[in-house]
Amino acid sequence: MRLKIACLALVLSFAPVTSLAQQDIPISAFEGPPLSVSEMKAAIDYIEARVVMPEDAESKEKYGRYYAQEKGIVYSVYARLYPDRRWKPGVHIVANYADLPIILDGGCDFIDIIYVPSKRALGVDCHG
Repeated sequence: MRLKIACLALVLSFAPVTSLAQQDIPISAFEGPPLSVSEMKAAIDYIEARVVMPEDAESKEKYGRYYAQEKGIVYSVYARLYPDRRWKPGVHIVANYADLPIILDGGCDFIDIIYVPSKRALGVDCHG
């Protein structure tokens, strides 16, 4: 839940209507029906084409890029690849939001991404 709340605040700061960022909007306001397989693939393509990595991060190819969706919102965690970690290179779709890689802190070894297709709002930041 921490990832959802932090990322939602970040996405709202990128939303087309800047006043949204200063309102107390519950995450449920952005929820919708689950994305179809083709909608999820289109969302991932959108993110992959437009994501700008944070200044302290590596290029996206140096991360395992994990995507999940929940109630029409796409969440992603990019996990930095190291020989002693279990993350795999490339793009991976996981069935449940809860199955995304998670670690406390991690700096730019983990990149949090949230995309709200209905708003075309994309937020990207280092994990902690």
